[in-house]
Amino acid sequence: MTIENISDAYMANEKFLAFINKHKNVICFYYWKQCGFCISFAPTWYTIMQTYAKNINILNIELEAVKKLKEENKVKAFPTLILYQNGKKKMELASRNEKYLHKFIQTNLLSKPKKNKTK
Repeated sequence: MTIENISDAYMANEKFLAFINKHKNVICFYYWKQCGFCISFAPTWYTIMQTYAKNINILNIELEAVKKLKEENKVKAFPTLILYQNGKKKMELASRNEKYLHKFIQTNLLSKPKKNKTK
């Protein structure tokens, strides 16, 4: 899978759209490099990225340089995690708690389809 970073305005919208449209499931991490909450969340997010880098697609977006994406995706607080599926915003993740994030990823992005049981 892929981890990509957008930290400057040059072609940011094009890179963002290309990434979320290329991959079925993408978790976008919107942050501001001077945000205290973002800084304190960084070790948790780093652990999540390292744990699932081979299984999920992650897009990290530094919003100070890319304000247009903040407005278009209605990011109101930092840090914000949003799941995109098939190029469309599916949901904003409700928590930044590490246990919640592991469970969310394992349940929603790593689970295998259930097989139909026949009697």
